[in-house]
Amino acid sequence: MAVAGRPEDVWSAAAAYEESFAPLCAGAVPALLDAAGAPASGASLLDAGTGPGTVAAAALARGWAVTALDPSPAMLARAARNAPGVALVEGALPPTCRCRTRRSTRQSRTSS
Repeated sequence: MAVAGRPEDVWSAAAAYEESFAPLCAGAVPALLDAAGAPASGASLLDAGTGPGTVAAAALARGWAVTALDPSPAMLARAARNAPGVALVEGALPPTCRCRTRRSTRQSRTSS
């Protein structure tokens, strides 16, 4: 039995995601990449929150130079397996100012 917070929990969570939710999301990938259009010469694509690399693999197959970004080393390991040839970066996008504004606006409304 795994202890909460231990590395094997992260790996099992990544496996569970890849086996359950990721296939549900995969159906949208062709339309997403169709909307992006054909890559121009030297064009690159950032797959932020790559997870198991579903979008990264499909974009690579369409000729994009892909950078896959994810905060989870377990997900990046799966992306490396599923999308060999992509550049892997451990990290996340910063929160946007708009999210902070909405949160503070909501708080100010409830506190008046």
